[in-house]
Amino acid sequence: MPIRALRLIVGFLRPYPWILPGVAALGVLASLAEGIGIGLLIPFLGVLMGAATPDGGFVAEIADRYAGMFDEDTRLVMVSVTIVSLIVGRCLLNFLYVGLLTFGGTRVTYDLRTRLFRHYLNVSYTTLTSHDQGKQVNAVDGSCYRAGLAVMDLLLMTVNACTAAIFVCLLLLISWKMTLVIIVGVGLASLVTRLLVRRAHKTGRKVEQGGAAVNDTVVQVLGGMRMIRIFGQESRELGVFEKAAGKVRRAQFWLEFAWRAMAPLVDLLYVPLLLGTLVIAWYADVGVAILLPFLFLVFRLQRYARDFDTFRMRVSSNSPALIEIDSLLNEPDPRPVVSGKLPFARLREGIRFSGVAYSFGSAAEKQGRAALADIDLEIRRGETVALVGGSGSGKSTLVNLLCRIYDPDAGKIEIDGVPLHDLDLSQWRARIGFAGQDADLRPGTIAENIAYGDPGASPERIREAARQAHIAEFIERLPRGYETQVGVRGTQLSGGERQRIALARALLREPDLLILDEATNAVDNFTEIEIGKALAELQGRITVIIIAHRLTSTRRADRIVVMQQGRIVEVGQRADLIQGEGIFARLSSAETEPSIA
Repeated sequence: MPIRALRLIVGFLRPYPWILPGVAALGVLASLAEGIGIGLLIPFLGVLMGAATPDGGFVAEIADRYAGMFDEDTRLVMVSVTIVSLIVGRCLLNFLYVGLLTFGGTRVTYDLRTRLFRHYLNVSYTTLTSHDQGKQVNAVDGSCYRAGLAVMDLLLMTVNACTAAIFVCLLLLISWKMTLVIIVGVGLASLVTRLLVRRAHKTGRKVEQGGAAVNDTVVQVLGGMRMIRIFGQESRELGVFEKAAGKVRRAQFWLEFAWRAMAPLVDLLYVPLLLGTLVIAWYADVGVAILLPFLFLVFRLQRYARDFDTFRMRVSSNSPALIEIDSLLNEPDPRPVVSGKLPFARLREGIRFSGVAYSFGSAAEKQGRAALADIDLEIRRGETVALVGGSGSGKSTLVNLLCRIYDPDAGKIEIDGVPLHDLDLSQWRARIGFAGQDADLRPGTIAENIAYGDPGASPERIREAARQAHIAEFIERLPRGYETQVGVRGTQLSGGERQRIALARALLREPDLLILDEATNAVDNFTEIEIGKALAELQGRITVIIIAHRLTSTRRADRIVVMQQGRIVEVGQRADLIQGEGIFARLSSAETEPSIA
């Protein structure tokens, strides 16, 4: 069993320091109750057989003294009542420690899941996107569940170890010769089961990796189901999933088989012990009143030793889940985004990019051209600026740097003359409204999605934002209006409807900076014109950055910034750029634009 896994389990239990000693204490008390009850069988059998109790060591002497406290007429009844009371007490103690260890396991599962989810929310976007989504989902779901099982199994190992130790002590007090045979046999059996434990750890790692692969396949397929069906690749994707699921099945089969086979294997290994004990008892002339309780203790010890090995195997097989969670929680974040401390209330002057550069990947992975290089740009408060360029030109990366999704590798971004990284991050983002081409909607109602950035918004503000985004009339025609469920990622709505709801969500915040990342590419020309009129009403009052492929979105821009291969190649007013001979002029001549009334 990996030492690292044990340290991790103890660390996960650190917020609850009373669980491990509490389970151990209750287990010891339950073991004592069971052992003493078995020890009292010695005088019970002596009375029942009508013979003096033969020499059975210290345990027999104490049990005889206890039985001697009662009259001969009531001795059998009182000893029987005592044995039954001890059995009932042991059962009650078992209920207590089972409840305690179950609380510990489920609590650790909950804690790890919330810690991982908090980690995903706070870790840098670069680090977050460096892992497969399936691995991240599997860690929150399967790995945390298996970590909770490992905690409970370790606690059960503790109880079984305490019980086994107490039973060995009682056996030594009854007959040290027969007990030595038992100890040697248990040691040899543990060496055999150790091989299974090692194999279980390796197989557990395969289960962990296979579970992540299965989850990743499911995430990718559900996210791309539209494309899969259009291209008729259902059979292909099913084959990929069956292959991944088959690997997990084979690993799980071996683990399940090993867990179930542990009990009969240990029972088989203990057969020579019982035979050896009987031989020694025969030659030592041990009486039945001593031999039967001794064998009963051995039988019970066998069960606890067998369960100890089973739980040890389960902890070992689940330890890769513990290690995976620990690795995710403590992985280095090479590009953390740390909030500044300066308060930010409103945008008063403008935004300045000075020599900004950025490349994706770690330092060792940065090769070829940068995503952004030598960006110098000033955006004045109240100005509307359109970013134009082909895919991969750096438009979205520039906006992500402005929102501090990433931090630049070089250069600086200033807000009202203050470095952006010095500002309180939550306060800065609170003044940004964003509507993107993906129109990410959350499960819930239309009203909840519009108010996502300001959950306390009144119904009047929600309706006003919907009106500005030209989606109010559509919403009000729905049977449930603003209480209509949008479905998973807004799948109950069309692309244009999703984009207008996302735009309403951005406008509701009454931002200082409004970012529209292809926010109208899924709406018709008439709706785009109407939304343009709504934005025109805001012109001069808020700063707007428009990322556009459709050049109609740039008509009301004060300036247009043309980007190519991560650099700014043209900046100017629309009319001037059209009359020139640059990239924007060529794009404009290639695009047929509708007339605007």
